Amino acid sequence: MFRAFAFLFKAYRTWVAGVAGYLIGSWMVRHSARRASASGNGAGPDGVGRPLSAAFVAGEVVKGAAGARAGHIIGGDAGGYAAAIGVVAGQCFPAFADFRGGKSIGTAAGTALVCFPAGLPVVGGLAALAWAKLRRPDTVVAVAGGAFALASALWWLAGLPAGRGRKASGGLAVYALVSSALVAWQWLAQERGNTGGVEG
Repeated sequence: MFRAFAFLFKAYRTWVAGVAGYLIGSWMVRHSARRASASGNGAGPDGVGRPLSAAFVAGEVVKGAAGARAGHIIGGDAGGYAAAIGVVAGQCFPAFADFRGGKSIGTAAGTALVCFPAGLPVVGGLAALAWAKLRRPDTVVAVAGGAFALASALWWLAGLPAGRGRKASGGLAVYALVSSALVAWQWLAQERGNTGGVEG
């Protein structure tokens, strides 16, 4: 009886963390979309100058990290992964902006700083190599996302530390796969002109 209650309570905390992460992602996009609209450029920060664009991206990284960290506080490792997925989903499909969000690359990077810092040198190195060789943003996104998902699975199977005193788990692999898929989907959709979202 006690074990069943503990399981249900953990599942509830994980769900709350995921919802919290989604709301954090959605809320920030709402305000960035308003700023882009007020500037007369609905496409996001590209038309408001490089300093503001850099600040926008930095804000998305901070948002991703904050969302994942909040989820970890709420529900432990499982809550952190759920919130990380939620904040990326919120950035991609914000409820407060007609579900038209950004590409979520900065947000996903922020979640990785909390959930999987040990894999970032590998992913960053491969992404940099892809950019140096091909100079194609879509290829870099594909390489980074694939490397992130694959690295998380290998870390889990090998029992390696994910960083910040945590051991890699199946939850890490699921988070990396889902978040990478969300970023790839949103990137392709916006590059093909299927959405009217903001950058980020």
